[in-house]
Amino acid sequence: MGLVTKPLDTGAELGKEVLLFINYSADDSATYEEPCWEFIGGQRTANMSDTRSELDASNKTSGEFGDWEVGIRTGEITADIVVYPKDTGYQQLKEAYRLGQKVDILRWHKKGESERFWCVVSEFSDETSYDDIATVSAKFKVTETPTYYKDMPDPRGTAALGKAIIGTAILG
Repeated sequence: MGLVTKPLDTGAELGKEVLLFINYSADDSATYEEPCWEFIGGQRTANMSDTRSELDASNKTSGEFGDWEVGIRTGEITADIVVYPKDTGYQQLKEAYRLGQKVDILRWHKKGESERFWCVVSEFSDETSYDDIATVSAKFKVTETPTYYKDMPDPRGTAALGKAIIGTAILG
């Protein structure tokens, strides 16, 4: 008689299934229209913060709670990365930071909607404790309207864009 098991998949998105990629190819064949997604190795986190500023429109006739409008939208990705110095994605991220270049970043979700951003790498700080593994904290500031992809295939093994695009969101 075989072992009876129960599937572990609850349908919930797992943090380990959200991965960052940078659009890069060694032969310069990567373009925005035909990206070559290079996995950024050593990721521990790929957190996203998406906020809107609050504009206070309150005046003497606003009532008890005041009047508020939404303002400018800002986005930021923070990533903690184990340092693998020979990892191509890591090297390109570090180079983009040093040169102050905008980078094309994909935040891929195994389940659901993936996001693609133009970003500046605004922080690249390492931590090198004597009794721990070397890590980098990287911060990406979103600079332009993101593009969203529904049910995008894993970029590590396929031409991922295809017909997965579902549209863009307007910032501001």
